[in-house]
Amino acid sequence: MCDYTKSIQDLPSSTQERIGKDINTYISSYERKQSVKKCYDRQLSYFAQGKKLPFSEDDFRTAFRAKNFFKDLDDCGSWLEFRHYTDYDKTKLHHGNFCKRDKLCPACAVRRAYKQQNKFMSIIEENPDFLDRDWYYIVIPVRHSIQDKFEDVMALIEKMKKKISMQMRNSRRRGTGGFFSRFDGGMFSIEVTHSTNGWNVHMNLLMNAPKRSTARTARPFGRTDGRNALGGLKEHTQIYKGKKKTTYSSPELSDWLRQFNDSHINSVTPLDFSNKEEIRGNLVEILKYALKFSDLTDQKLIEVFIKTRKKRLFGTLGNLWGKGLENISLDGDEELTGEFIELIFTRTFFVQGIPTDVPTYQLYKREVKKEEVNPILFEHTFGIVVPKIATHKKYYNSAPLIMIPRGGGGNARYAIRKKE
Repeated sequence: MCDYTKSIQDLPSSTQERIGKDINTYISSYERKQSVKKCYDRQLSYFAQGKKLPFSEDDFRTAFRAKNFFKDLDDCGSWLEFRHYTDYDKTKLHHGNFCKRDKLCPACAVRRAYKQQNKFMSIIEENPDFLDRDWYYIVIPVRHSIQDKFEDVMALIEKMKKKISMQMRNSRRRGTGGFFSRFDGGMFSIEVTHSTNGWNVHMNLLMNAPKRSTARTARPFGRTDGRNALGGLKEHTQIYKGKKKTTYSSPELSDWLRQFNDSHINSVTPLDFSNKEEIRGNLVEILKYALKFSDLTDQKLIEVFIKTRKKRLFGTLGNLWGKGLENISLDGDEELTGEFIELIFTRTFFVQGIPTDVPTYQLYKREVKKEEVNPILFEHTFGIVVPKIATHKKYYNSAPLIMIPRGGGGNARYAIRKKE
């Protein structure tokens, strides 16, 4: 680990490991974004030279025209506030300076995925009936070749996504059939990589259906007679990285997929949602960052960023729609109660007074804070300032403040003071 850990040696080793992991993520992310910036400058020079690129100059400039675009990338992770809660022996990255451009920033992509996992876990806790369902992790690639352009492969995935959504919607409304009509909901992510055989764009799906033991089986599809969990699966055994690996595919899904450029390859994994650890482990693939930054060159990354600027690479379906998984804020995390140690790290480009191109972090402030009481919220109503908790008579007696009239009849202003 780097030299910055010397200043937090009095903290538990698990805390040092968590802080070191997050900080190293932002260091590597900064280095990657500097490489992307250099590639951006090269693309500008290519346009000036009249070279042909896989995107137009207008699209290129439009994608990067946001105010302070590259400044936001540079400032991302320039300061990070950690909180170590002593009562729980738990450390969290509470706040920081985030660029929120997760299609170009590996660190923000990791943070978004982490917060989506936590959000999904809270949805499971609030809706325990989700545990009493069959869950499946489904991977659907698209047939492609080295000659195919990214936008052509992406168009097939988007067509597939619309077809899935339409089948689920029609099943709920009219009871019509289709492979995906048996599912009640789920979420999807579109993953993009590039290798020697061209653009590999595939869809990851996490889908849920009624328990197989409770689903009616009069018809294989359709809302009218009930929807089954996924039917028979075909087993495949292969050697992967020197180890024997067993995977499963759905013959019915293969038949359904042939309409999309004669694609038929798929992978279906029944999931075990019996405990929280199993759930969190199964979420890794579906909620990880959509772009494999290590598999994309800077030029390919810029191309994907430009051509997916108005496209959603993550979404929810059916009974997971509207649960808040899509609108994840990268800002501060929810506070825990109890005492905590506050650790603020700032990025620096000096090591023992010598300038360096690789950033490091130094501890700026360390202090122990007691549990903080949330400030009382106020609102203005016809010139009267009242605590929100006291806006209804039912809660007035429990309000921590009372209102003292200052005269003026019905439109009087009120002074606020604490109850004695």
